[in-house]
Amino acid sequence: MPEIAEVERARLRIHRQCINHKITHVEVADDTIVYKDIKPDEFAKSVLNKTLVDTKRYGKYFILMLDDGEGPHIVAHFGMTGAIRFKHEESEWPPRFYKLLITFTDPKTNENVHFGFRDPRRLARLRLVKAMDPLQLPPLNKLGFDPVLSLPKFEHFRQLVVKRAVPLKALLLDQAFSAGVGNWVADEVLYQSRIHPAQYSNTLTDDELQRLYANLRYVCETAVRLEANEEKFPKDWLMKHRWHKGKKNQLEGCLPNGTILQFETIGGRTTAFAPALQKLRVTETTTTTTSTTTTVTTKKTVKKRKKGLVKNESEAEDAGSDKEIPVKKTAIKKAIKRVKKEAMIKTEPNRKRNIQPNQERVVIVGCSSGIGRECALQYAKRGAKLVLFARRKELLESLKKECLNLGSSNVEIVVGDVTLQTDLTRLATVSRETFHSNNSVEQTGGVDTVIYCAGMISVRPFLEACGHKLITDNKGNATTIEKHKDDDTSFTNNDMSIALQKITTVNYFAAIEVARLFIPLLKGDSVAPNFLIVSSMAGKVGAPTRALYAGSKHALHGFFDSLRIEVAPLNIHIGLICPATVETDLRLSAVDMNMGGSGSEIAGSNKNKLRPEQVAKCIIKASDLREREVYIPALFGYSALWAKLLASRLVDYFAMKKYKV
Repeated sequence: MPEIAEVERARLRIHRQCINHKITHVEVADDTIVYKDIKPDEFAKSVLNKTLVDTKRYGKYFILMLDDGEGPHIVAHFGMTGAIRFKHEESEWPPRFYKLLITFTDPKTNENVHFGFRDPRRLARLRLVKAMDPLQLPPLNKLGFDPVLSLPKFEHFRQLVVKRAVPLKALLLDQAFSAGVGNWVADEVLYQSRIHPAQYSNTLTDDELQRLYANLRYVCETAVRLEANEEKFPKDWLMKHRWHKGKKNQLEGCLPNGTILQFETIGGRTTAFAPALQKLRVTETTTTTTSTTTTVTTKKTVKKRKKGLVKNESEAEDAGSDKEIPVKKTAIKKAIKRVKKEAMIKTEPNRKRNIQPNQERVVIVGCSSGIGRECALQYAKRGAKLVLFARRKELLESLKKECLNLGSSNVEIVVGDVTLQTDLTRLATVSRETFHSNNSVEQTGGVDTVIYCAGMISVRPFLEACGHKLITDNKGNATTIEKHKDDDTSFTNNDMSIALQKITTVNYFAAIEVARLFIPLLKGDSVAPNFLIVSSMAGKVGAPTRALYAGSKHALHGFFDSLRIEVAPLNIHIGLICPATVETDLRLSAVDMNMGGSGSEIAGSNKNKLRPEQVAKCIIKASDLREREVYIPALFGYSALWAKLLASRLVDYFAMKKYKV
């Protein structure tokens, strides 16, 4: 199977001969397997008369960028036997087993370059993708890091390796881990690292991890630089000698220094290694299914492991590999165990190691007072770089001075209103420019953490805010509803619509707009991007006199719970913060403050309010741990949730008591 270097060589051949050429003729084979998600004739019509403006590679895929903008662009995968051909290099044309023939014409000279794509075994794939950046869409966005283009920092790499419990050969072949690494590259990396291919990933020492990281970079970059020319590879490479394994898979191969090679099936592929140099340590290994003692892996034990495995061509192709896929029963068991693990351990404790606190780039929306202001101050104490957004300019300027005095290395303020799309767009632009990095994706900069703190509250019973009141008898039981006496002067039919629009816009719609603008920035160069939303316990458990508020917060949870799943493949974490009543001036600006009669009392309790500083510290801790949902205080939150499930009427009773309903 062509691997990272062979695919890069193919891309370079196309780039050198066809760049800025126009597609003037297309022929396609009637093969609905190779052409993925599109009919062959539609493929031909879509690319005809397009110009090749650029070529890219990621993992084992190469991309032909056609015209500027959204394309469509050709995304190709060689499978096991795919290859490209050029007519002027061949004695026979068209080539046997061709799937695609393209004539590229130079607009300046009118000279033609005849290109062909062939595949005898029909495991290759040809797609059309419409996007400014095809890497953001399937199948490319499902791949792991590219060792040449996007090798993560060592600490992140360490985390990716040790959290798995699989033989290293299988891990390296997993395209969701390291895109582009195939059989011979994996063997070479492990040989150069002096690590046995059957060694379990979660048993590596720090020294072994360092060697694995360095040699993964070294082997892939060298092979790509030499354009997969085996004759130019270093003489001490295993790859130059691994093919001569003799009969019956015995110890027939050897290196020039006399080191004997051994061949076994590991990770579903024939694996070459040097037993004298690559020792398999006997160590206790805890896997996702059981705790076992790892010993030398023989052909017999490998065959036992292969039971319960099946070939799944479509899944293997999408991952860019022909690896074996577990049957459904095994997958279900693993899924159940993972759910149990997530239920017990809901955090990722390594973010603080991956992002140094004094280097964290933080955007806080709604921070002139209350929780947002305290978050800014707490991050400033850690030395974080800040972009602060709020409506009140004088408070923002004062906050900026405080943050700089507390140790923040950079503070930018943006005055604006979350209800105005133009202001939020300006915030995104300022954030991009402030956190610009030449090392970021597309050099557009990136953000590590976004915290949405803006919010509005409602404080009156819904009926009262609508200009009605409940009439009760001597026992306090409600008997009827009547219009409020001050209805003609203090309430209009339009008041409720205005209040509903305002609270929904601030609490819900604006948060979605911020997500739309900042998700691309979070996907920039951050190794652990977070998007946090300050919600409320009212977003989980409703309360009387808070109907408008609770409704907007419930909607917030529904949206971000769904978005969390969508952006999980991008490693973007979404967290919801649910505090109880906080001691802020938020109630003074409630949307229904002056509705339903000027003399009516604001419902609710003033006891046991949380301090903003207390909540801010919990938010930052939740961000460092990448917690999914946080209740403050935790005991109160979890108790309320379980009580709602098990004794909902009891929850209603205590809510009525608290809010004096």
